[in-house]
Amino acid sequence: MSYHYEIDRFIDQIAEKIVEYRKQSQEFQRILAHEKKQITFDAIPKNLKNDLLEKEFVHEIPLTKLEGINVAGVDGGVLSASLSSFDLIMVRSAGVIFAYEKDGTINPSYYPSENPPVGLYSSFLPLSSESFEQLTNIQRAHSEIECALELIDRAKPDILLIDGSLNVHPTSVPYDTSGPVFLAYQNLMRLYRRLFSNCYKRDILLAGIIKDSRSAAVGGILNKIIAQLIMQGQVQEMKKIDYRGILTRFRDLDLLNNVLSPGERSFTFYQPQHAQQAQQTVREQEEPKELSLGEQVRIFQHKEMREGGAFPPIGIFYMKTVEFDLPIRVEFPIYNEGVKATVDKIASLVLPLASYNSEFAVPSIIIEADARAKLNEAEFEIVLNEIESKSFSTLSPFYKRRNRSPFS
Repeated sequence: MSYHYEIDRFIDQIAEKIVEYRKQSQEFQRILAHEKKQITFDAIPKNLKNDLLEKEFVHEIPLTKLEGINVAGVDGGVLSASLSSFDLIMVRSAGVIFAYEKDGTINPSYYPSENPPVGLYSSFLPLSSESFEQLTNIQRAHSEIECALELIDRAKPDILLIDGSLNVHPTSVPYDTSGPVFLAYQNLMRLYRRLFSNCYKRDILLAGIIKDSRSAAVGGILNKIIAQLIMQGQVQEMKKIDYRGILTRFRDLDLLNNVLSPGERSFTFYQPQHAQQAQQTVREQEEPKELSLGEQVRIFQHKEMREGGAFPPIGIFYMKTVEFDLPIRVEFPIYNEGVKATVDKIASLVLPLASYNSEFAVPSIIIEADARAKLNEAEFEIVLNEIESKSFSTLSPFYKRRNRSPFS
């Protein structure tokens, strides 16, 4: 048996598995799409639906007009260089306000200006590549949240949209609690708390918009409850396929893309660590363990609103805004039990902002903020050249480009 025969057979086996998986995945999505409006979580045991905040699988997004609404958006850009003797980070964040007048016109304004200044951060400590990556992410987020806080001090918008998550990604949380990266992380957490508190006190809707989420949370939730749905007479066709095997391979965006239609959103669920924090708060306060999820949220919210309290729970849902792009993930802080009303308000305002182009799902105000915050590599090179000139030393010409744009 030849080597080439073995390779060909191996390739054939992989191709067959891909074809079979795709076939099963498409059947799984077809069943969900066909029955999505009839699927309810009412009778699911409480221990299996701890993360769920709504009873229906899918929701129509209410239609609304933006006339008389002030929408704010914030985004940031970052460039970084790990050089021979120090590390350098350049950030720029931009805030945009779209004031939708009642006559249909839109009046834009910018904070701090149409061409915001850059911020520079340096470190002369021997950081590992992982620590420097964490510090870069933290400084970018720090710049964005500072910009958001100053923006809402200047003008009270009805809703504030931030590009990205409302929490630090786990990979950016430093393990070393004694180092400079952890100090930067603590400062960022204080800013997040101020943002949540200020939006709460001023009645400003707050949402983080994530376009390319790699989360598989929805698949994990469905994996726990589909057997119960089948026992209750729902999604009966699921019995014919290996839905558990399929769900272990699905990202949320891939799963929901062929299930949701434009103008629809998924059910809302807790960000996992916040569900655990809420339950831990209840235990700390020695409340009965049989408290409802709504009561747990309320207790946790009261603690968070105190100075220095923990983060509020974060709710998540996905919404499909246009036909030819993936759904977007939306995160929002939970301040009270009126979750559905809050979600409907956020989704109804985001939908018209994100449905201007059938092939691009990101809200237009985020695109505008991104354009204002985007850093030019030439700007960074000028700074490096100035440092070289004034320090009489040659710097490494290599640096990492970390400037995100939907068009790059």
